[in-house]
Amino acid sequence: MALVGPGQRMVQALGGARSHQEQLAKNVVAHVPVVQARNQRLKELMAELSAVAGEVGGLNAAITKRDNGDPTKPTTIEAARDISATLMALSDRAAKLATGAREAEFEELAAQAHALHQRLQAISKKLHKVVGD
Repeated sequence: MALVGPGQRMVQALGGARSHQEQLAKNVVAHVPVVQARNQRLKELMAELSAVAGEVGGLNAAITKRDNGDPTKPTTIEAARDISATLMALSDRAAKLATGAREAEFEELAAQAHALHQRLQAISKKLHKVVGD
């Protein structure tokens, strides 16, 4: 008879722990869509950063191929303007990407996109000064 009271308290404690564990599991399951949406947004932002970086690489290749890769041939004003415009467009995309990443609280990605934006903008401005527009 002396074990009935402690046994009942133990059963109640185990029931309480089980209820608490079940509630925690429900909370985790309810949070899964939020985590999935965040992961999807990160994937989209990373794809955009990769696309911008790929286009920058493509621009480098196009600049090299222009004039058949002959470094002695000067780039025309028109070609320089085209390159400057493309750089500014890529810079704007990188800036928007940085803003989107910051809003989604992906600070490292935001910093990378912002740095890319600044580099592209600086190159474009230097080219713009050379062209004289």
